[in-house]
Amino acid sequence: MDFESLRFIRHFQIVNCDNEDELVADEARMQACEFAGHQCQLTRGRILTYAVETERLIERICSLYFVPRDLQLRERFQQIVLEPEFCSFSAKLKMLKSIADVLELRKDCPSKSSLKDLMETRNKFAHGKIIVDWKTTKASIRHYKDDLDANTLADTFCEKYLSSRKELVKFITAVRVKCGAIEGDELNLNETNTDRND
Repeated sequence: MDFESLRFIRHFQIVNCDNEDELVADEARMQACEFAGHQCQLTRGRILTYAVETERLIERICSLYFVPRDLQLRERFQQIVLEPEFCSFSAKLKMLKSIADVLELRKDCPSKSSLKDLMETRNKFAHGKIIVDWKTTKASIRHYKDDLDANTLADTFCEKYLSSRKELVKFITAVRVKCGAIEGDELNLNETNTDRND
């Protein structure tokens, strides 16, 4: 199998290899590269899932504020108004800040910059190319011209995600109380929900 087809099947690129024959000759190194690449793919999947959940929490806050008493209308509001094609993440952050200002809940609202940082890291994983260095067998995310260490990027993301999630859950409760919103059949706030298919 040639170098190009190997890259295509694995969905990541092996770099820093002097010649293609090494890929076949050094089986142990190839397995280490494959392991690093597949681990990075799994990490990418988890990060995308956490980012989707973060956005869903923000949507929930917006829908609780605008439609506090009618569950069916709240669901339609989320499906129509807050759909990503219609309402960008940036627009949702502006809504979040406005809601915090109107309800005088600024102290409970997660910072806009921390949520933006979270989504910027998500974008690096979503749009960057996974590369594995043949010599070091380490995976990186190539985002534009930068090669970013995948593990460091993931660790930073997870710290910010856990912190932001805790703040968003607290803010949901504050918004619900201020608006007198009724509870619906919504996501469980006590656990990380990684199995949703959105």
